Parts: sequence; structure tokens; C-alpha cells
Amino acid sequence: MKHLIPLLGIALGIMLSIAAPKQALAQKKIENPDITINVAGLACPFCAYGLEKKLKKLDGVAAIYVNIDEGQADIKLKKETTLAEANIKKAVEDAGFTLTKVTYANESAKPDK
Repeated sequence: MKHLIPLLGIALGIMLSIAAPKQALAQKKIENPDITINVAGLACPFCAYGLEKKLKKLDGVAAIYVNIDEGQADIKLKKETTLAEANIKKAVEDAGFTLTKVTYANESAKPDK
């Protein structure tokens, strides 16, 4: 039993050091997002972090805020940039989730068809 206690302490330390990435926990809410998406399957900070990483790789994305409880992500675009729904869908699916809805705050964020 004496040998088990130090091992439990080590295991607990490892578990705490593998906690969710700080970026997923310390996100800043975006005021006036250009795009809001609804995503099925978000369940934890790791999910939010994975989705955020994929969306940030898209050209023109300035910031992402993922709300796990609402199953939504807000996207702020760089000035004079658009983002196609197909590109958003691919990024969401590449992260392992399902895109259920895309809402553009204004037409300037939508690409020309």
C-alpha cells in the first residue's frame, strides 16, 4: 500500500498536466461575429479546441469563439474577407463534427456565387 500512494500521486499529476489546452478554456467572446455556425457533437474543451484549430486554418479567419453549451462557434473574419459555407463545412467535418447551420451576420461575409 505504501508504494501505491506515490504512484497515485504521479498518475494524478500526469492527468492534471494533460488538462484541456489553455486556449480552449480562456477564449474571449467575439462581439459582432461575421458568421455563427451550429455544430453537432461538441461535448468538451478538447472538442472546442479541435474545432477552433481547424477553423483558424481557413483563409480570412481572424478569431474563433466556441460555445460548447450552445453547440455554436462564432467566426470573426479579417477585413474585406469572405468565407464559403463549403469551406466551413469541410473544416468542421475534418475536426470530426457535423455542421448543422451557418448564419451570416451580413451579406459582405458571403462569397459571390
